[in-house]
Amino acid sequence: MNSVRQNKKKLHKIRTQLLTHYYLAPTNFPEEKIKFFKDHRHNPQFLYPYVPLSKFSKFEEEIENLTYPKVDNIESRIYKRIIEETKLKLRLLLAIGTPSLLEISRRLYQLEFKRETLESAKCDAAIKDNVKPNKKITRYEIRTAIKNYLMKYGIKNWKIILTDRHDFSFQILPKSKLIKIGFNLNSDLNNLEYALAHEIDGHVMRALNAAKQKSKMHKMLFPFYIKTEEGLASFIGDYFSSGGEVRKKLHAISYLAAHFAMSHSFSETYKFLTDYGLTLDTAFQKTFRLKRGIKDSESHGVFAREAIYYEGMLEVKNYLEDGGDIRKLYAGKVSLDMLNYIPIPKNQILPNRLLNYLN
Repeated sequence: MNSVRQNKKKLHKIRTQLLTHYYLAPTNFPEEKIKFFKDHRHNPQFLYPYVPLSKFSKFEEEIENLTYPKVDNIESRIYKRIIEETKLKLRLLLAIGTPSLLEISRRLYQLEFKRETLESAKCDAAIKDNVKPNKKITRYEIRTAIKNYLMKYGIKNWKIILTDRHDFSFQILPKSKLIKIGFNLNSDLNNLEYALAHEIDGHVMRALNAAKQKSKMHKMLFPFYIKTEEGLASFIGDYFSSGGEVRKKLHAISYLAAHFAMSHSFSETYKFLTDYGLTLDTAFQKTFRLKRGIKDSESHGVFAREAIYYEGMLEVKNYLEDGGDIRKLYAGKVSLDMLNYIPIPKNQILPNRLLNYLN
């Protein structure tokens, strides 16, 4: 086995241990939420799972010593980008609890805050929506609805489980063919329709098409894919679901709140969101996600992973308006800047809700 192949195996082994969704889930979330709602001036002090610093520092050293391929081809370019992404993930995990994590996250998730994007967000945040709330449905009903929706595509081998996690609504794990539903998720029919568009027609569809690829390289999660991933899912939900306009407005407000959080604390960002009309609980959840990863949420800055939905959505929308092919976006788990590196798989699955758009 040559050194490059050995290094790829070593890199893959390291990446499987960088469980950001685990290390960035506060262990005292419910307690801090109770404290906050007793006093909205309180900036939560979040605690996180133990991070094996020495182990991850050793990983950093190992990555620095990896051999780069001498040839310049598509595979070598992807490999170099994977190394770059892995370095940032390690730096992110090693910085958990500190304000420096927030700046690292901006590089990892490629958050830009361009002036024209902020101006667009201000316009979308001002949209007057006339959607009236429907009957509330429980997460048990949501689980059944998702299962039935998957069946329409002949998808029978994915599991949907209810969790006691408070820090997310949905979590899609393609390799495990698993959809997790968070503890606090209760919705109405408009939000359910949006969730089906975003989670299934966005995330799950991309995973299914990635699995159809012939090459192992094309089946994988491409480096820095997540902004395009969330951008496409948000585009499908915002423009092709019955509750889409409301969600587009919410994405725009969240994006503006993310920019506001760059120079404000948790409690100030929370007030920014409630001033826009968000419910108290939704504002708390949004603010937490924008301050995720730091212990003292009085710190200024934003966790970029939660701010890329609107920015990514506009990038996808602009790509398509410039003549881009939506089938390429559904070819796998790939970023906009790497679409030329991946073919459209045979027997590709596309969301039913896109049929009129494609015709």
